[in-house]
Amino acid sequence: MTKKSRRAGAYLATIVMVAAVAAAPYPAAALNPEIEMMEVGSLATYGIPYKWAYFRNVGHPCGKNDGASAANGDLQGTSDAFATFLYLFPSGVPHSQPTPLYVHSHGGLIGAFSATNSYPGTPHHAYTPGGSGGESRLDQEHSNQLLFISEQTVPEVAGLPILSAGLLAELRSSGNDFRFLLMSMCDHDAYSGEGAFDEAADGFNPYDVDSSGDPIERRADGLTTSIEALKFVAAQVGISHLFLGGTSAGSIGSLALGFKLESLGLSATGIIADSHVDSLEMEDITAEGCYVFTTAHMNTIKDKVHGPGLWPGTSADRTASIGQNQLPNTPVLHIWDQNDVGGDACPNPGGPGGTFGDPGLEQLYANDWHHIRLAQAITANKGLGNPAHDASHNVWLCVQDPIETERPCAEHSLTKYTVGNSVGHRTIINPDLPDYAADVAADYGIDYVNPVDYPSTGDGDYNRWIMDWIQRRIDGVPEP
Repeated sequence: MTKKSRRAGAYLATIVMVAAVAAAPYPAAALNPEIEMMEVGSLATYGIPYKWAYFRNVGHPCGKNDGASAANGDLQGTSDAFATFLYLFPSGVPHSQPTPLYVHSHGGLIGAFSATNSYPGTPHHAYTPGGSGGESRLDQEHSNQLLFISEQTVPEVAGLPILSAGLLAELRSSGNDFRFLLMSMCDHDAYSGEGAFDEAADGFNPYDVDSSGDPIERRADGLTTSIEALKFVAAQVGISHLFLGGTSAGSIGSLALGFKLESLGLSATGIIADSHVDSLEMEDITAEGCYVFTTAHMNTIKDKVHGPGLWPGTSADRTASIGQNQLPNTPVLHIWDQNDVGGDACPNPGGPGGTFGDPGLEQLYANDWHHIRLAQAITANKGLGNPAHDASHNVWLCVQDPIETERPCAEHSLTKYTVGNSVGHRTIINPDLPDYAADVAADYGIDYVNPVDYPSTGDGDYNRWIMDWIQRRIDGVPEP
């Protein structure tokens, strides 16, 4: 059989932020012949009318394809699985009219084939519009999976459109006519790959064939597909401001995309990185059994992906990478929950005898150790005359499910949740160790935001705080 290569696609050389285009109802798939429009639709959550168009990029097969998508019998059903994206836009706003664009990268789905012929990963499931759920997202992601919350599992929100909860709902109802670009991650590479390929690894990929049975050369190029989707949309609609947001693995992806744009002489208006960074410290907590992956599986993923979102070198190198060298023009919100990963199975902080932390300093919760170097870098870059760095913040939270109270400060992908005291919502509480946060801030030299009393009503609505930060970026207002 002949090996079937795929084109990586041209990198983004420039993004035309405002394009004069006809006010067609949907963007036409004319600029990139490998991008196909598969489906269109509309929704009106909370009475705000939006239209959407769903595309796939046949130049980029998924990292794993078992033909499962064909069983769903819809427009996306195919034995060949490809990268997809979904573009949402407010009805009645001409495509040529510049409005903010929010690129959202969801979490989950990091995976790679191993030498034992298995594909360990994080196969979350999506909810269908009827709420029945069940589709695995280890394959081509469907329009209903990108439209609807795919990471929530609490019954109170199952089946609600993704724009009806959390930060995305705030953006949609902000009055700024936000457009949205929802990315898929069928390469399972944290949106960070730029074409790395291991010939040896391909030899034990049992699904590495197309519908004709011909082997496919599959590369980890999730960052490339993100760039191509952004280029496709940006060339056809007016964009006044560009925000990059992601949860969990998508948080890594939002940083990767920001790094790539900076390397091309471009910059986003802001990055909202929620609940994940790639760090050497993550490898520490994995080695202690405090993470969802084993060390062997993490090494397999590292072998698969080589992109700017997975920073090379030592911890000090990674600290510097968020600073003057890679993101000189892009403000970053670095968001995490104190006890997100690890929990009861991991050592608790407790002085010099703890497991995670620098010698002689306060010992940290596993997730705080995971995020500490980026927190240090963001703090160290403040006050040096760079407006983007001065507008960057660590948002260090202790967010609680009001129903599940046994493990405090352990929520993940915080911007997905609606904040408040109703069932299924989330609230900010003060950390269970009163002096812990102050000691960590002093020992490790970090400053942070915890909007426990925000707004003045004191309900701790961190999504409202984030939305107000986004609005300041749109208005060009310095940080207070």
